Amino acid sequence: MTEPWIITTSVRVRYADTDKMGVMYYGRYMELFEVGRTEWIRACWRPYVEIEREGVLLPVVHAAATYRQSFHYDDLIQIRTFPVGIQKARIRFGYELFGDNDQQPRIIGLTEHAFVDESGKTVRIPSKLAQLLSGRVPEQLTKFDLRDHLLSSNG
Repeated sequence: MTEPWIITTSVRVRYADTDKMGVMYYGRYMELFEVGRTEWIRACWRPYVEIEREGVLLPVVHAAATYRQSFHYDDLIQIRTFPVGIQKARIRFGYELFGDNDQQPRIIGLTEHAFVDESGKTVRIPSKLAQLLSGRVPEQLTKFDLRDHLLSSNG
């Protein structure tokens, strides 16, 4: 397998993202995963809104995160997003969230998505996306383990 594409997106922690102590609320990290995934789809394939117009949706069917170190108000976050697995009707993305000058990610995460039509029925991965990813990401979804899937995770 060759190294997957990695798209990096920058986001600054807003005051509304934090608690009274200025620490970013843990639930906001899933929103950052969505930002990274949307930008990965746009950069490597096409805007997600165009995919939806064709009747293909990508609901989250599994999500997980490991929180190593918090972000705080006004921190600049680098969201690294990359595909880590595909199957006939599913795709899995990995995420690494870094602060300025971080050598290791503070947050690592993974989301798995099903391809469905507007009625919720499972459909195959669009052929153009399958061709794009062919040989670049594993064509199987193995047992879930963040440490096995993320690029910079060293324990």
